[in-house]
Amino acid sequence: MTDRKPILCLDFDGVIHAYTSGWKGVTRIPDPPVPGALQFIVAALDRFQVAIYSSRSRTWFGRQAMRAWLLKHLIDLSPNTPQEAPDWWYRRVARTAFADPWSEEVIWAAKNVCREILWAKHKPPATVSIDDRALLFDGTFPSLDMLASFQPLTKRFVGVDHGSDDLTCMVTADRDEIGTIGHVDHGKTTLAAALTKVGMQQPPAWEDRNLIELAAKVAGYESEGYEDGGWLVMRYGLHTALWIPAIERYWNPLEDDGDALRLAVMLNLSFESSPTEELHGTDRYAATRKAIVMAAVAMAEDC
Repeated sequence: MTDRKPILCLDFDGVIHAYTSGWKGVTRIPDPPVPGALQFIVAALDRFQVAIYSSRSRTWFGRQAMRAWLLKHLIDLSPNTPQEAPDWWYRRVARTAFADPWSEEVIWAAKNVCREILWAKHKPPATVSIDDRALLFDGTFPSLDMLASFQPLTKRFVGVDHGSDDLTCMVTADRDEIGTIGHVDHGKTTLAAALTKVGMQQPPAWEDRNLIELAAKVAGYESEGYEDGGWLVMRYGLHTALWIPAIERYWNPLEDDGDALRLAVMLNLSFESSPTEELHGTDRYAATRKAIVMAAVAMAEDC
């Protein structure tokens, strides 16, 4: 009798699925994977019985939708050639390769991953669970106020106060305030973005793309999707960007000073800066750009 693997239970929305669009229905899963999620799942299968359990799991349709979503995104890692595949995915595909065309090998490997996962209808007796809406119980019960103010990962970087009179984004470095961005007439949201001398409190990488999309939405821009890669860095100095047909160029206010300034002007954001030097690695202006984008995001969240 072989030893059974311990069960690792993963929540789906917010842990595997980025969930930046919010709930759209049991079978609608519109957002990309959380960065690192696919690699983590594939690696975890070697040591754990991976179970995926979610509020979607209560129906057959929800479980099938999650499975189809994962299958698609695994295949999309390298649909055409081995050169497209990250090393960890190439090694996984190679395990079951039969000298078939690469596209068929990828589909077979992706299906095998999905077969190995337990798509639980009920919460399994897991050894350990990962969930963005849970706390680790250490024997001490948290306060009710703390529980009432709890926010999942996707909401932790924008604070909303519907009773406030203005929109304010405070930028700080090394505990010193260096700037304030406000939209005096907005009248609904308060946002505080704290930055430290060693680096800004950053959301996950997938959140950066979502921030740019929300900022574009507030600015009234329609986009035709993302571009990224070495050529974008070499030509435009951007690691990722949205293509905006209306202005016929790539746009990323998180990385481009001009895009951030124009966004602030478009949204009628006011900016006051104190003499304290802004520090964020080697990029002195990253904190200001981030503050402008976060102010735009707060407006989008409150619309």
